[in-house]
Amino acid sequence: MKTFLTLITRARDLFGNLPAYQIPARSGVVEHTFAEFYEDVCNLAAALTSYNLGKVALLGENSYDWVVAYMATVVSGGTIVPIDKELTEQEIENIVRMSDAGALFCSNDYSEVADHIKNKSIVKEIFAINTPTYNGYTTLNQLIEAGAKLRIADKNYGQGENSAQAIASVVFTSGTTGVSKGVMLSRENLLANVISADKFITLGSKTLSILPMHHTYEFTLDILFSIYQGRTVAINNSVKYLAQNMQTFSPTDILIVPLVAEALLSNIWKNAQAQGKADKLRKGLKLSRALKSIGIDIRRKLFKDIHWAFGGQLRGLFIGGALLNKDTARMLHDLGFVVNIGYGITECSPLVTGNITDKVCFFDSCGVPIPGVEIRLAESGEIEVRGSSVMQGYYKNPQATKEAFNGGWFRTGDIGTIKKGMLYITGRVKNLIVLKNGKNIYPEELELIIEQIPAVKEVVVGAREGAIAGEELSLYAEIFPDTEVPEPHKDIEAAIALLNEKLPYYKRITNIVFREKEFAKTTTKKIKRY
Repeated sequence: MKTFLTLITRARDLFGNLPAYQIPARSGVVEHTFAEFYEDVCNLAAALTSYNLGKVALLGENSYDWVVAYMATVVSGGTIVPIDKELTEQEIENIVRMSDAGALFCSNDYSEVADHIKNKSIVKEIFAINTPTYNGYTTLNQLIEAGAKLRIADKNYGQGENSAQAIASVVFTSGTTGVSKGVMLSRENLLANVISADKFITLGSKTLSILPMHHTYEFTLDILFSIYQGRTVAINNSVKYLAQNMQTFSPTDILIVPLVAEALLSNIWKNAQAQGKADKLRKGLKLSRALKSIGIDIRRKLFKDIHWAFGGQLRGLFIGGALLNKDTARMLHDLGFVVNIGYGITECSPLVTGNITDKVCFFDSCGVPIPGVEIRLAESGEIEVRGSSVMQGYYKNPQATKEAFNGGWFRTGDIGTIKKGMLYITGRVKNLIVLKNGKNIYPEELELIIEQIPAVKEVVVGAREGAIAGEELSLYAEIFPDTEVPEPHKDIEAAIALLNEKLPYYKRITNIVFREKEFAKTTTKKIKRY
């Protein structure tokens, strides 16, 4: 399978009238089958062909229209440029310019941005998604109707994919540091990742799409993967309605980032505390662990009220995007969820490694490489990746592309170790703190420890020069405290003092900085480092 057309044709033939997408609406739930999805994509592809656009930018909230616009652009032979909707107007304009997009699909929520781009003549066309009318712009539904007429004489009209190596998507990475670069992913890159994941991961029949679709983690492993497997994608329309949508759609699996996993667990404990059931929950966890140690698993029965709150069918929590505290992973597992921690990066389409079984759980590991992907460690400890999922390069940036590879191996910028074939992430190359005595400190390692202090909500560890010239660097912890905890500053200071006693001298925190607001984050909820 080398093209997106092949992917959706296969889905139409195998899963035809099964629900492909479910969307919450005032009138209930709107549903689109795989057969309807195929027709919508092909009709839109036919309409786009007549515009001769090349690259098409895509800006908007998660929606069925968003998926159709992405897929149709690629099926028509074009290249899609998905844009992070939380960027500033200037950043969005920059990406549209840098990508050389000929058109922009944009939802009504971002009409001011669309007008700004149109007025500057940055693109030839603006198309509207998620709305029946839109400032005089042609809507997606109007394009689909026009494309359907074009396909009356020739059902294959508009199907312009002619090479698996052709670029399907240019993804401008948000990143926690540095300048955004356009990652070029071919059709083969993305589909190879899907097929490898299919050999590796066992999922249920329905996912709830929570993370932003512009991010490759969400798009490849929720959208493309579900098309390949015939799974239903229920689209969460707002974080505000997440709990309600869990009940409405009863997903079997969800893709989340560590911050979401931590929030889910925190809410479980808050609800237990509010209902006077915290002690009962602690005793249940103790009993569950004891029974499971001798082969008896009653977790889902024991914690059925918790599972009911998530719709009753949720089993798989697929977690990526950042490091997850192993205690959080272990407790979610003890509550009866299958916790699958993986490692990926946009430049690898994105999945690189994953944990494949609930029988043996490695809560501090990102698992083993998926089929078709190889990993190795450079002398510096940097993780390098090779395989058919690795990007074609950075758009219009040959120097950055050259620097990203080491003899055919992609340099991830992440540091880790490999033990018995299992990958363990230590930190980022850019975040590494090197002391004058040659010692290396990975701030993420200390952050995971400090995050376990109950009064700590978020933390970033950094280093600063000493007051005296030539003096060694000293470590500081910038902390956003949990204000619901009485005297959080006092608790944190005491806990870090105890922690320092157990740490080597060069890893000790010598200064604590408290902040009043949480850290700025990327749309995948990683803290931005400056």
